[in-house]
Amino acid sequence: MRSKVVARIATAAVLMGGVAAGAAATAPSASALAPGCYGNAMLYTNYGVLTSPLEVYAQSYTYWNGCTFEFKNIVTISKYVTGTGWEEVAEGEGVVTYSCTAGPTLYTTNVTPAGEDFTC
Repeated sequence: MRSKVVARIATAAVLMGGVAAGAAATAPSASALAPGCYGNAMLYTNYGVLTSPLEVYAQSYTYWNGCTFEFKNIVTISKYVTGTGWEEVAEGEGVVTYSCTAGPTLYTTNVTPAGEDFTC
């Protein structure tokens, strides 16, 4: 069982123009969010396998200094189906889980670094 935390710092301008950890997300600048929000956007992503209940999970949030809220990014979970390829099985905002009770299967998420697929 493996869980990996990937924390990245990017400027709000970078998030406005492209892709953040595999999730296409457009985030407003800190100054446009609310009074008191400032500085760089901080991206938090996490994925892995929970053991009780047995589930695959993925999560992605963007934070700004001084803010009391977070921006929930789109997250997806896909499993590998023999003869078919990757099949998306769950999608959500912020956090998503998928029950993996069919035996050892290969999974990936849109926040999983390339080549680091995992089994559940």
